[in-house]
Amino acid sequence: MGVEKRAKLLFGSLSGATTGAMKQKGWEGVTGEVNAVGGYGRSVAEMKKKWVCRKSETKNKMASVKREQQKTGGVKTNQKKSATWTAEFWA
Repeated sequence: MGVEKRAKLLFGSLSGATTGAMKQKGWEGVTGEVNAVGGYGRSVAEMKKKWVCRKSETKNKMASVKREQQKTGGVKTNQKKSATWTAEFWA
């Protein structure tokens, strides 16, 4: 299922329908899927940190591309423009 399919659960606010235990189970599911494919043996905490870092890196990269594209003088960048940060994240 992955993070994208569980995004509402993992990143949504806590409520009567969503508990901390449910979020933890969601992250455990993501961690299990990643470990099954990659074999790294990451913990839930490491997986959360990896997600936050990767998301930040991707947003910074896209901001850099945007700055390059908006420079005065029509400077061309050799980086492609993605529609969203998630598209770039999974590329």
